[in-house]
Amino acid sequence: MSVGAVVDLYCLPGCAKCASVQRWLNRLGRPMVMHDVSADDAARAEVERLGFRSLPVVVTPDGRAAWGAEPDKLMGELPQLAEAEQGATIFGRT
Repeated sequence: MSVGAVVDLYCLPGCAKCASVQRWLNRLGRPMVMHDVSADDAARAEVERLGFRSLPVVVTPDGRAAWGAEPDKLMGELPQLAEAEQGATIFGRT
């Protein structure tokens, strides 16, 4: 994933799993846009369109989406995040 590539994070305020994913993406140095599905009808509709019923949902710039808060699971489903994790490890950000 290129340095400027933005990740979309669909979440809810007060959601511990959402906050965990946000912290992880920050450690990776990934720019992100957070979408509050409780306040944004378009964000809620996008999560539904993607076929998810739970949060957090992460969407990478290549259009792939995954649900969950476990980095290993997200990296397995979203190759662009795995590339970012490898880069962060090399450059000492994790």
